[in-house]
Amino acid sequence: MPAVITVVCPKCKKAIQAPDSVVGKRIKCKSCQNVFAAAAEEPSAASAPKPAEAPVVKKSLDHPDEWGEIKAYSVEPLKEKPRCPFCAWELEYADDIVCLHCGYNLQTRERLAQQAFEPLSGMDYFKWHIGPVFCILLAMAAIGTIVFIWVAWELDWGYPWSEAMKVYCSAMCVAVAYFAGKFALMRMIFHPQPPQREKAIDLNKLQEGESKPIRRPRRSDDEDDDDYEDEDYDEEDDD
Repeated sequence: MPAVITVVCPKCKKAIQAPDSVVGKRIKCKSCQNVFAAAAEEPSAASAPKPAEAPVVKKSLDHPDEWGEIKAYSVEPLKEKPRCPFCAWELEYADDIVCLHCGYNLQTRERLAQQAFEPLSGMDYFKWHIGPVFCILLAMAAIGTIVFIWVAWELDWGYPWSEAMKVYCSAMCVAVAYFAGKFALMRMIFHPQPPQREKAIDLNKLQEGESKPIRRPRRSDDEDDDDYEDEDYDEEDDD
């Protein structure tokens, strides 16, 4: 895009705006029809801006130490931190994989799905622990059955059928006590908190409600020399 200069007609002293490409060419003023060689107007010394004067700092007589030597703030170069390409949030480390602010994965270039969970209630804990309590009672009943078989249970089936029946029943009770006790131990010791239920929400509506359209300013077309066709001068061809 050409630069715009000010050309002054030497006859009528009218200021004309023209591109810098007319410098050295002969143009005609539309006001007085005078033909002259175009030259850029040099700014006068009177119109030049004056440098700003430094403010004078006066020391207070009552408090001589209040105003000391004034020093400018030092400028320290800051190290550029890595940022998330999705939300521009500062990452803690340069080798982070997932942004903790928006959930964007820097390796797969995908954003993690948003999830919302229902709060846990007392009924949820009751339903989660009622099974382990029942399994503990079942394991205790199986152990008690084993003791009853070998202490108070009498069979008249003769040897070895009576002993074989006791061994078979004891093995079944041991299996029941093992699996019931293992389930109760895993549920009540290692996983005491019930799983959370996901909320049934429409993420599309949520995102539409939070996001707002971004309005960008319209970009004007580049100006050429043809934009000065209606100016106050006519360019003359050199003979």
